[in-house]
Order: sequence, then C-alpha cells, then structure tokens
Amino acid sequence: MLSILVVGICKGALWALVAAGFAMIFGTTRVFHFAHGAIFVWGAYFFDALLIFKTPAAVAFLGSILLAAILGVGIDAGIYRPLQSRGAPPTTVLLGSLAIYTVLVNTAGLAFGDRTLVLRAGTDQMYSLGPILITRMQTVECVSSLALFVVLSIVFRYTNMGLDIRAVADNQALAEWRGINTSFVRLVVVAFGSGLAAFAGIIAGLDTGLDPTAGLPISLLAVSATIFAGSDRLAAPMMISGVMGATHSLITWFTSGTWADALFYTILFGALIWRAHKPRESTGEVS
Repeated sequence: MLSILVVGICKGALWALVAAGFAMIFGTTRVFHFAHGAIFVWGAYFFDALLIFKTPAAVAFLGSILLAAILGVGIDAGIYRPLQSRGAPPTTVLLGSLAIYTVLVNTAGLAFGDRTLVLRAGTDQMYSLGPILITRMQTVECVSSLALFVVLSIVFRYTNMGLDIRAVADNQALAEWRGINTSFVRLVVVAFGSGLAAFAGIIAGLDTGLDPTAGLPISLLAVSATIFAGSDRLAAPMMISGVMGATHSLITWFTSGTWADALFYTILFGALIWRAHKPRESTGEVS
C-alpha cells in the first residue's frame, strides 16, 4: 500500500503544476480559466506533432511549452480581455472559457484522433526503494514538481516580477496607480501558467498517456484546489493537489477502479461544501 500512496502523491504532484498555473492566472485575471485543461492536453499534442516532424526531443519539449504559452496568451488577449474591457459579467467570461475549451478539445480530436496518446515506446523503467516501487516517469513527476515549486517560491518572493504579480493579484487598481504595467504582468502570468499546464501534459503523455478529454478532470481538480485553498498562496493549491492524488490512489486501492472516480469526486464535492461554510481569512499574499 505504501507504493500506492507514493504513486498517488506523484500523480498529485502533476496535478499541482496545473493547479499552480490555474491559481496564478485566476489570481491575476479573475477568470475561471477552464480552458486551462485544454492547454494541458495541447501541450502533449504539440510535443507529439513536433516529434512527428523529426524535431529533437529537447527542442520539441521546449517548443511545445512555448506554443502552449502562446496559445494561452492568445486566449486571454482574444477572448478574456475584450470581454472584461466591455464590462462583461464573470459568468459571461466563464462561458467564453468553456466555449474555448470545447473548441480546443474537439480540434485536438479531429486533428489527432480520440485514441489515447502515449508519448513513449515500451514499458517504463521501474525503481525499487525498499518496499516502494515507482516508475521513472513518476519519479520525474515528483522531482519536477518540487523543483518548479522551489523556482516559483523564489520568483514570487525575491524578484521584482514576483512582487509585481503579487501586487496585481492583491489590488490591480492600486498596482496601476503605483506605476506597475499590469498588462505586461498579466501576459507573463498567463504565459507562465500555460507553460506549467503544458509541461504537466507532456509528462502525463510520457507516463500513462492522455486523450483529448483528459483536460476536463484536470480543470475540475485545478478549480477545486484553488477554491479549497485559495489563490493568494500558490503553495496551498499545490499541497491540496498532492493530497487529492494520494486520496484518489488510496480509493482506487480499496475499491474497484469502476467506482474510484465516483467516490473520489463525491468526497471532493463534500469537502468543497464544507469549505464553503468555513470562511478563510485572506492574507493578500501570493507565495
């Protein structure tokens, strides 16, 4: 069972990257960016497409993250900003995000098919750490998530851009009054958050694979982690995602795979209802 718990934590670490990107974007733009799940999917498909054209793996990896960042910025510039500048209510922007998600997912299905995309060939290498069995890609999930968490913490706490992002997330009007270029900050946040989602999508494709519909559960998990933990501290949604991953694996272990998702989302829904009746004191920080 210890191996199952570790595998769940690794899965949660991958979810944490997506949740961190979603929380960053929501904190800065105040948009429930459901299309973030489609960025997750397209990161893997961009990588696959570049490999088809014989692009070196390292270049394809970086290129797919860049393309996903451009896609995210394009969604923000072409859909979210125009709607918000015209005074559209948040529900309208949310519907726009859902529409973009639907378009992107169906485009992926039309272009690449509905089959499960696995970006590696053959079986993955297995490591044995005492009683714990873990694959190479699961190790990459944990290590990369921890490394990116450290990078994010340093950026948000000790760089001018990090301070600007925190200021915009806390109070955009005051940030503008202080001379911060909020449009540029927003662009950087959307690009970086989209890059995190694409990174997670590529790793997922290299691990167990994904299909065009994989973005919906990822979006739901990212939204849930942000609602439950808040967007003012990036560490909180990431840790909640880790707990979610461990919980999902334990449920799968103790029940059949058929009922695992149903039980997991029932528990998650109950936790969100409990959280809604337990007000959180905001610190106004993003860290």
